[in-house]
Amino acid sequence: MPVARRFAAEKSLGKLVDKAFDSLKEARIRFAIANAVKSLSKELLLAIQAALSLFGVTYLLASGEMSIGDYVAISTYIGLITSSLNSMINSFSSLAYTRMYLDRVSDIYCQNGQQDPSGSELHVEGRLEVQNVFFRYGEFEPPVLANFNLDIEPGTSVAIVGPSGCGKSTLCHMLIGLLRPTNGRILIDGLDLYDSDSKGLRAHVASVTQSDAILSSSIENNIRFFNSEISFNSVIEACKIADIHDFVDSLPQKYDTLISEQKMSLSGGQRQRILLARSIVIRPAVLILDEATSHLDVETEKKIMKRLTQIDMTLVMFAHRQETIQFCDKVIHLNGKDSIADIKEVV
Repeated sequence: MPVARRFAAEKSLGKLVDKAFDSLKEARIRFAIANAVKSLSKELLLAIQAALSLFGVTYLLASGEMSIGDYVAISTYIGLITSSLNSMINSFSSLAYTRMYLDRVSDIYCQNGQQDPSGSELHVEGRLEVQNVFFRYGEFEPPVLANFNLDIEPGTSVAIVGPSGCGKSTLCHMLIGLLRPTNGRILIDGLDLYDSDSKGLRAHVASVTQSDAILSSSIENNIRFFNSEISFNSVIEACKIADIHDFVDSLPQKYDTLISEQKMSLSGGQRQRILLARSIVIRPAVLILDEATSHLDVETEKKIMKRLTQIDMTLVMFAHRQETIQFCDKVIHLNGKDSIADIKEVV
């Protein structure tokens, strides 16, 4: 779900989940009804059997053809009838509870998600601002970032570097919408990324992180992320920018080839390029990369970085390799918590 939220793909993936949920709900209802009918039928038959036996014994007792032992048997059958009736009541209760649970699950699932009045019509240039951000992972944990500020102009390519533990990963997760700042704001074109109506804004921000996963589907669906509004030509164009098109085109089933984290054997570089194509295909105003080219050879990385920096978008990269950094307009060196050690203009 975090990946779907980052790519603002809740609607397209929601349709798939809706279909699966409807099938599951129908199966659950059928199962609950079948179980209840089974229990009711069983208990009803037992009750009828006990009632008939009781009437028979009573008749024999009245006609003088029954002994004290027979009377004890009558009492036993009365107890059996009572037990059966109790079980029938329990079955009705189970059915009622099952329906109540299903209704509650349906109510929760069908709640409206975040609403965005502007939708895809929102025009985003890509100015990225971090204003007085403070973040800690727990109430009693030391702050990772404190009073942190950053301003990145639209269309600028920026590399953010620094030693381990200086807050790079935390900052990256906040910029892509996965970690809400404890205090402070993250703005894109002056709009708060974490406002309740931010879905339209998030549609213009794409990212590739170290934890992103390949979906169990075709290469095309992995790149389109099940978004039917993205054309096949756009998929091919994104793959060419990510330098993965030639590899995909060489496969027997090409873009229909099924892949997953377990099935098809992809190299680390091929996997990263497919994930990169996924982020490029939506033509974001802001692209955030967290070690997204770490498994590529130097020449391939240079080709991809050159193409990325020629696209009209704001590019923010968290990286260590010099081959990645050299293509950026600026290099920002973090020095932990609340300081930027240096902002270097790359010539």
